Amino acid sequence: GPATVTPSAGLAIHGLTLPSGTLAMGALALNVSGDWVRTGGSATSTGTVTFNGTVAQAFNPAGSTLQNVTINNTGPATVTLGGALDANGTLTLTSGTLAAGVNGVNVGGDLVRTGGALTFTTGTLTFDGTVAQAFNPAGSTLYDLVINNTGPATVTASNILTIRNLTLTSGTLAMGVNALNVSGDWVRTGGSATSTGTVTFNGTAAQAFNPAGSTLQNVTINATGPVTLGGALDANGTLTLTAGTLAAGANGVNVGGDFV
Repeated sequence: GPATVTPSAGLAIHGLTLPSGTLAMGALALNVSGDWVRTGGSATSTGTVTFNGTVAQAFNPAGSTLQNVTINNTGPATVTLGGALDANGTLTLTSGTLAAGVNGVNVGGDLVRTGGALTFTTGTLTFDGTVAQAFNPAGSTLYDLVINNTGPATVTASNILTIRNLTLTSGTLAMGVNALNVSGDWVRTGGSATSTGTVTFNGTAAQAFNPAGSTLQNVTINATGPVTLGGALDANGTLTLTAGTLAAGANGVNVGGDFV
């Protein structure tokens, strides 16, 4: 049956093909300058996997257990996912684009961006660590975001965040003064969000918004369809109605600043 192949030193290779068995890297570095093709089998790594090509690369992480992943394609070109990526540690973007498409990306540590980008078409970015996490969404095109830090601990954004749906299941999304723009639903089953800046709802269809447990400063409604509250809203700063309707229903709305 399939068995494990364990290198005794780090690998710097062009293409990696996994038809059967497991490539067990341990803490050793794995650098891939070409495609990562998986038809069966898997790879495991407690170290760092780096994509460092100069032209477009394909990467199918299905079945693999990875810790840290670095995108450093210096073309710069695109590294395209062919399956869901679960990085139990840090996802680092230094050059090139990690194109997730419809695939999910789970990050158990930090999402560090010094260059490059992460893009989705309809996929979901999930932060599922157990200790504090940080992420820099600058330059990236995100779709849906899930905060599921089971510490529970804080997931801190260091830049403006523009997304479709926000789902809070555990932990806290800490925006600080950075703007948070939501064009879909804000779903909360647990956890919370904090913001000392402005949260804007700017969808083109009906939106749901459950602010229960969250600490918000300024809230702006600039939507086409109604934004319907699923819990009490406490805006410590300004509540701004630009377009659309904030449908409070039976929920209370507290405003600490101006109602514009």
